[in-house]
Amino acid sequence: MEDLQSILKDLYLVSGINISMYDIDEHLITSYPTTNSPFCELIKSNPESASICNHCDHCAFQRVKKSGKIDIYKCDFYLYEAVVPIYTYGTHTGYLMMGQTLTNSQFEKERIKAATSKYVTDEKELDEAISKISFHTREQILSIASIIDICAKYLTLTNRIEAKNKNLAMEVKSYIHTNFAND
Repeated sequence: MEDLQSILKDLYLVSGINISMYDIDEHLITSYPTTNSPFCELIKSNPESASICNHCDHCAFQRVKKSGKIDIYKCDFYLYEAVVPIYTYGTHTGYLMMGQTLTNSQFEKERIKAATSKYVTDEKELDEAISKISFHTREQILSIASIIDICAKYLTLTNRIEAKNKNLAMEVKSYIHTNFAND
């Protein structure tokens, strides 16, 4: 786990974007930095906006689970995020997620403020939190997402993440043996 935390820290130091790892059940395993950004803290302090954020993450995880590929998207609060799958011995075991960032456009900042203002009552606190969100060009965002994807593939190839179910191979063998005559 220390090796993984070191990788996440290095990615953060290069990109300035939070990098997190989740298990297959979408539970946070580790993250760097280990605390949420001021903006995310504000969003997650309101149960309604926290629910919106969690649902958006869930949908991204589901898209990645279905496609098996990187998903780069804007969350419901207009921040760029990306999720990539991680496999262990060919079994999908989790996700790497990067987020949250935006381009340095006044339009995007205004959209974020409009989308969140009904959940955060202190306008000054909201403005301060938005000002602390890292910003990157679109090309940088795509490059960082590509690097996250490469790191996920490295974790997959080196089998650094332990599968949740160590007896999966035996279960698959048993299932095939029991059901081989069925479609």
